[in-house]
Amino acid sequence: MALFAGRRGATVGGDGVVGSGRLTGVAVSADGRTAVSGGADRAVRVWDLARAAAPRMLTGHGGPVYAVAVSADGRTAVSGATTGRCGCGTL
Repeated sequence: MALFAGRRGATVGGDGVVGSGRLTGVAVSADGRTAVSGGADRAVRVWDLARAAAPRMLTGHGGPVYAVAVSADGRTAVSGATTGRCGCGTL
C-alpha cells in the first residue's frame, strides 16, 4: 500500500504492495496522524502519517485480516481475521 499526504501528494512509505496479498481494510485515526491497514498476508500495519515513516507490522493473526479500526482517542487499534480471532494493540 502506498499512502499519500499533503496537498502535493507526497508518498508516505509503501511500494503499492501489501506483503504477498491484497489490502483488505484501512482505518485512519480521528486526528489523521495514524493509519492502520490489514491484508490477506495476515499482518496489520501501523502507518505514522505525521512522520512519513515506514509502517510498523503487527503479526499474530492466523488468517487474512479483514477488519481494522482505530479508537476515538487514537491510542488503540483493533483487528479481525477470517479465523474469527480479534487483535487489540496500543498505537
